[in-house]
Amino acid sequence: MNIGPTIRTLRKAQNITLDALALKTSLNKGYLSRLERGIKTPSVQTLARLSRVFDVPIATLVDGSSELSQIRLTRRAQMPVMPHDISPAPPSTTVGKGRSIMTYMITPGADFGIFKGLPEPPGDGLLLILSGCVEVRFADRSYVLDAGDTIIFPRHLEHALRSIGPAVATALMVFSTTR
Repeated sequence: MNIGPTIRTLRKAQNITLDALALKTSLNKGYLSRLERGIKTPSVQTLARLSRVFDVPIATLVDGSSELSQIRLTRRAQMPVMPHDISPAPPSTTVGKGRSIMTYMITPGADFGIFKGLPEPPGDGLLLILSGCVEVRFADRSYVLDAGDTIIFPRHLEHALRSIGPAVATALMVFSTTR
């Protein structure tokens, strides 16, 4: 069991240094470093401590899986070409019994803006980059998207956006509900 990459990813995503992680878990910094490099294998007690600090289930540490595996990224080159322009939807539209979409035009700033996610009702979020370049960060991973790229994710996931590069970025954010 090599949980090293998962520990490192979670630690960096939460901006925690090895020193700070050692303090929070009451574990030796050198031991944590060896865990991250795959030299050591953690005990159940160590997994429990790390799980508590990172606020993730132990299963996420062990197999590296989480809700974040539901994130789907599509690059512009993979998108089908539409034969005509499609008009954007109004800010909130009912699309069926108990189903709706909310659309927003956003211009991310140079610093990360954090969105807590929308817990209820369940659904998805979709971010389409219209111009510029945007970094999207989730708990343990981040993506850099260029104009035409799309990312879809469970709408309850906390995420952060920022514009990168010299050009002003604009994006279309869509949240859907499934009930």
